[in-house]
Amino acid sequence: MVLLLSFTLLFNNYLNIFPHPFLFRTTDNSEQARDSERVAKRTALLIEKVDLPEVRAIVVQMQNSAIFNTGDYKAFLEKWGYDSEQKQAIVNVLTTRFPPKN
Repeated sequence: MVLLLSFTLLFNNYLNIFPHPFLFRTTDNSEQARDSERVAKRTALLIEKVDLPEVRAIVVQMQNSAIFNTGDYKAFLEKWGYDSEQKQAIVNVLTTRFPPKN
């Protein structure tokens, strides 16, 4: 249970920092964009290496919340002020980095 909670927090951290490179690029802050991308890549790599079914469930929940604006992560997305373009970017990255398993 503690491990799952740790990875849930790690995943939330990943989602919280992921759109920031996009935001920094739009505000022409390339150094912050690079730093944020580096942290996001490292966090994603750790999540991928662990590959827990529970983490994959969180991926699906986040994708559904970003696509349909409902579900478990709706409040998270609203709290941090993600707009539709950022939500689409999250969906794209999650689909690419965490493809469904057969």
